[in-house]
Amino acid sequence: MRIFLFLYILIIIGCVQQYPTTPNIILPGDINCDGKADHIDLELLSDAFGAVLGASNWNPNADLDNNGRIDGIDLIILSRNFGKTI
Repeated sequence: MRIFLFLYILIIIGCVQQYPTTPNIILPGDINCDGKADHIDLELLSDAFGAVLGASNWNPNADLDNNGRIDGIDLIILSRNFGKTI
């Protein structure tokens, strides 16, 4: 439970830093911080899939578990919230 709370906080911080006008409620998997976990977020994750910190296709918002790489865990996080909105 603690790890998910930690990840949720990191996601909030990432979206607020990139989009300062974003509301404080953030949906895990909402990579573009538009309040929805949808096909656009899946496309952004797909574009960055396999990237590690410093890679040319690195997207820090797609690193949903904040482990320094965009991988299957990030896809699982997005898929659990796919179709949800806030």
